Amino acid sequence: MNLPPLKLLPLSILVVTLLLLAGPSLGQSGDRGLYLTAKLGSTDVEADIEDIFDQVIDGDEDSTTFEVGYKLNRFFGVQAGYHDLGDFASVSTCPECEILTVPLRAETTAYSLSVVPQTRVFWRLSVFGKIGMAFLDTDLRTDLGAQSEPIDSFSDEEVIYGAGARFRIFSNLSVLAEWEQIGSDIETVSIGATLQF
Repeated sequence: MNLPPLKLLPLSILVVTLLLLAGPSLGQSGDRGLYLTAKLGSTDVEADIEDIFDQVIDGDEDSTTFEVGYKLNRFFGVQAGYHDLGDFASVSTCPECEILTVPLRAETTAYSLSVVPQTRVFWRLSVFGKIGMAFLDTDLRTDLGAQSEPIDSFSDEEVIYGAGARFRIFSNLSVLAEWEQIGSDIETVSIGATLQF
């Protein structure tokens, strides 16, 4: 996908600013490092695609997310993620054409880049937030059994934000629960594990 550079400019400025502010703390032992996260969740989508075909995507599906991040200090990190949001039921009608409703399936994936503020609450429990941009790809196909075929695909960019809690089990392994929102149409609740290096 070709991403317009101007749309990435505000996020790039934010990331660079946080890196500069975090500079004095980067040398503190244990306050920085690479981490990997894997999550399983449930994603709810309610989207209305406004074109000549009134396409409505609505449903709940299992989803998976993989993230790689870098903890800048004990208060901030940055991360990139891949989100497989599921395969959702959809319908399409053409009011102007006066045709019957056609059942569809919509498969959506996304890549994200986020800033992650975080702080420890007590003992091994910490809380974190997330704010960034998500870049989505959706493929639409007819849902007619053996006659199913692709009919459309489109890309979009949305703000991604969320919050969660993480509990450290070992020095480099923790479990987490997270709520996440992409734009106004996609909401995910997930659990997962993080391995820090």
